Amino acid sequence: MSKQSRSISILMALSLVTGGIALTGPAAVADTGKKESSKKEQIDIARLPDPCACGLDKKTFKLVNHGDWREAADRLEKLTASDSGATRNRAWLAFCYMYLEDLTPLQELKKKIGDSQSAEGEEKSMALLVAAFEAITRGKPGEAEDLLKDLPRSQTNDAFVNFALAAVSAKNGKAGAAVEYCKRSTALDPGFAWGLRTCGYLELRWLNEPERAEESLLQALAIEPDQSEVREMLVTSLVGRDRFDQAIDVAREGIRVNSRNADSYARLARIYLRQWRYREALVLLEKAIKLDQSRASFYRTVAGIKREQGDLEGAIASQNQAVALSKDKSFELVELAAMNDAAGHPDTAILNLHEAIKINGENNTAHMRLVSLLIKQKNWQDLVDEYRRVLK
Repeated sequence: MSKQSRSISILMALSLVTGGIALTGPAAVADTGKKESSKKEQIDIARLPDPCACGLDKKTFKLVNHGDWREAADRLEKLTASDSGATRNRAWLAFCYMYLEDLTPLQELKKKIGDSQSAEGEEKSMALLVAAFEAITRGKPGEAEDLLKDLPRSQTNDAFVNFALAAVSAKNGKAGAAVEYCKRSTALDPGFAWGLRTCGYLELRWLNEPERAEESLLQALAIEPDQSEVREMLVTSLVGRDRFDQAIDVAREGIRVNSRNADSYARLARIYLRQWRYREALVLLEKAIKLDQSRASFYRTVAGIKREQGDLEGAIASQNQAVALSKDKSFELVELAAMNDAAGHPDTAILNLHEAIKINGENNTAHMRLVSLLIKQKNWQDLVDEYRRVLK
């Protein structure tokens, strides 16, 4: 596919995801997340077969499509409680355990199933998949690859088998092969959003093919529009290629899909910050904070905006919130010190830096900022004390 054709494909897919219209201009979806009047043309999950082509019932398939592996594993444990042999649900359960890096229950499951020597057809395939997932979890991807060489030819057109082959190929560093297996899997099961997400991830992170990745991620969102991780990857890729209008469309659609998700507002705010649209970004971040007041990153970003706007006292207040909430208080205190220094509170800034170093003695940025500030303040005694402390 040519670059021009691929760009057209991305725009068509974007149109599908955003309801067939561009979300820029007067008719744009509001940043409040209110629903637009146009109808969406997404894939109707209700019309897909149950079980799906991957072999999962709709409820489990939904969990898998969202990457909710713990919940999927819990459900599959109940569904397979009375199973014997290598069933498809058991193989999917093994995949969940592999993703969760939960080796003990995976080995117990493998033991219950036994080897695949006497099995045939699908049962043999499922037994081999379980063994391959167990090998990967043990850190033996080459062993997993060898196991799947014994897959029956009759199973090569199975959506789950192809996805398993994709997983094993990826674990062996064969991203190109993994993408091809993923594409085969999603062609066999058009509702397999997680497969499309995996394609997009590999194309973006491993193959450095952002346009192809964006196609895959847009297709995944057309199936499961509330996949927050997929939307985040897509926006990041679009912004990285300076496709700001498309990124804004995708981010706004995320607000429309889930107006109660703080990350949806923060995502759009980050795009606006790249465009120096500080006031609009600040409004969005304030909405994000109303929905989730536990996120240090939200307060830190608000502090940065207020500092750029010249509201240093407001910036300090927001950054103090970031310090209180953050798991990395040493980092946040360095940021707070810079704001206090800019606001004309050098003594407070020095205290911030001392506290940052006390929490994390290896915070080199805090050391350098403290030395610089002590020199600036001509606080020679504290400067000598700091050098002595470092040299101990």
